[in-house]
Amino acid sequence: MKTKSGLKSETTQKNLVSLFRKMETSHEDLLLVLGKYLDHPPAKIPFKQKKTDLLLIAEKIGRAFLPAQQKFIKGHPDGAIKHLRKCAPDLAVAARNLETIIFVGFIIREMIFDKIKEWFSLRRHKALLEAWGNFWLTALLEVINAYHRTSEKILNEKNLESSILFHTSQSLLTELDMETLLDKVVLHASMLLRIKETFLFMAETPGDKTGETPRLFLRAWNQEQETYGEHSVRCGEGPIGKVAKTLQPVVDNKFGKAARKLPFLTKATRIMAVPIIFSEKLLGVILAADQCRETDFAPEEKELFLRYASQIAVPLKNVLLYQEQSRIAKELEEKNHMGEAQSELILRKSVHLQIINEVSQRVNSSLDLREVLNLLEHQAAESIGINRCVIWLFDDKKMNLEAVSGLNLSSEKLLKMSMSYKDIRSSCFMKALSEHKAIDIKPGQDMDLFQRFLRGYFEIDAFLVIPLVLKDQAMGVMAIGDTRETHEFLDDEISLLLALANQTVLAIENARLYQKVKEQSITDGLTGLYNHRFFQLRFSDEFMNSQRYKNDLAVIMMDIDHFKLYNDTYGHIAGDLALKEIAGLTRATVRENDLVSRYGGEELAIILPMTNNEGALIVAERIRKAIAKCRFLGDMNVPQVSINVSLGVSEFKKEMKNREDLLQEADLALYAAKEQGRNRVIIYNPLLADTMVKKQF
Repeated sequence: MKTKSGLKSETTQKNLVSLFRKMETSHEDLLLVLGKYLDHPPAKIPFKQKKTDLLLIAEKIGRAFLPAQQKFIKGHPDGAIKHLRKCAPDLAVAARNLETIIFVGFIIREMIFDKIKEWFSLRRHKALLEAWGNFWLTALLEVINAYHRTSEKILNEKNLESSILFHTSQSLLTELDMETLLDKVVLHASMLLRIKETFLFMAETPGDKTGETPRLFLRAWNQEQETYGEHSVRCGEGPIGKVAKTLQPVVDNKFGKAARKLPFLTKATRIMAVPIIFSEKLLGVILAADQCRETDFAPEEKELFLRYASQIAVPLKNVLLYQEQSRIAKELEEKNHMGEAQSELILRKSVHLQIINEVSQRVNSSLDLREVLNLLEHQAAESIGINRCVIWLFDDKKMNLEAVSGLNLSSEKLLKMSMSYKDIRSSCFMKALSEHKAIDIKPGQDMDLFQRFLRGYFEIDAFLVIPLVLKDQAMGVMAIGDTRETHEFLDDEISLLLALANQTVLAIENARLYQKVKEQSITDGLTGLYNHRFFQLRFSDEFMNSQRYKNDLAVIMMDIDHFKLYNDTYGHIAGDLALKEIAGLTRATVRENDLVSRYGGEELAIILPMTNNEGALIVAERIRKAIAKCRFLGDMNVPQVSINVSLGVSEFKKEMKNREDLLQEADLALYAAKEQGRNRVIIYNPLLADTMVKKQF
């Protein structure tokens, strides 16, 4: 007779109660043992996360688990799972990634197995092990499901935020009246943060990181109060002055009365202030204050507010430059007797300002990274009359500096110009990035190995290195020069190129973020493969191309053999890891222009353009053998397990009218591979369809 908790006997129930009571008094011991596992992780468990991050999520899982296990041992398993389901979203957000959840889950599960074996007889209490294992895996699956739901929610929120920021940037860039612009800035900030009270302080004299801004003046606000009169804050005074002095954001979720010296903050209970910086110079401080919200300002809101401050820095600087240009023009009218040299200098600055404004409007109106980079290099080259420009961007995944765009350079040469982090450690690139200034490489200057490498591909003796930096984040570098003759860069040319770079880095960041969000919308969250929706779109295009141009086209349908049995035996977490590993092996085996997607569950689909049945058979066999050689996660009795796959192949035929026919043929071939014993590749032939029809009858 089963107990309420679903265990097989009262003895097992009592032993489980005893076990949990021992665990309850040693939560710190549990973390201590976990730390030992992290120092020497089992070989069968992947270990890529930082120990501190893993300990943090382990502690959160442990503390959420204690009330749940109380309900479990008192005979209320449904209540225990309900509690874990309630805690799961917070745990998923804290974990940050799926690998952390899976790793911690396996470590704690194995650790408790060791404790059970230490305290009890494994043979006598097999039911105890099964009960614990099932309960823990159910708990971890709740967290994993919550992670997927949370990831989708965060992705939608990021899309909305990016859209608001992009449209905000567009609406502000065209505004040249300072008062109207400031009103729009505080209004958009309120909409973005969903908060009623925002205030904008402008610096009297923009200062750099080493100097101090004398005073900040309140210039705009979004609140019911019509006017506040003249208010100013000294640099270093209060939270606003602190932001101006340190150029760092300030978040105070317990804003006290003593700090409310300004009349508009007398009722505020929470404030958040961030600096507005352009080219390392402070333009102002924007402040959000609230007296009604029940929750604190979160770190995500601070990052969003910082991104917004970066966006508005460009239009604010544009208006300041426009005001300066208007002032200069007025002085020219009043002083017609000015010397020719001075007039030429002012005219040149006016032209440069016009170029900067034009580039700013064009790059900030595009979310296509290639278009933004091409615009930057062409405008930089045309403005000073040179013919060679290359842009490198940091790629954190590949740990290198990738040459992504080059004026008058082939893609093959650009590929050879990419370099690793260690290659630039002591180079002119790193000097430009660390000092935030342009580095002018003169002809005949002593060259190190890096400069010789660069000059060899760049085909010039003298060039200028421009850093691409957003706030304090190094994004890349731009090198510019001329192959026809040595170009000596003038001071105003260097200033122009730095200004162009500063205007463009935000557009580059926005384009990369948009590209990342776009990629996430067409990929499967677990495997990283393209999802079913994108597969259908791409397959439709390839099928129409084959119909129109009579090109070869093949499809492979692949299914993991006995995958349900593997999941039931070793757990769904192990199944997720195996599916992810198989996806990686498959992607590494096919060509770059082939498309691998997760078709559904444990089934993958592969599109092979310009390939017939014979070529697809070679690819399918290569995939099957690669997976068969690999070893996957098992349990403590069988640490390593082999997994096999079955594959069906079909090719495009001239008489095919719709793409479903090709998919159905590949699916029939896959079914035949399963029927004939699995772990094999079958090419479709008409006899297979007849055989399937006969089996149905």
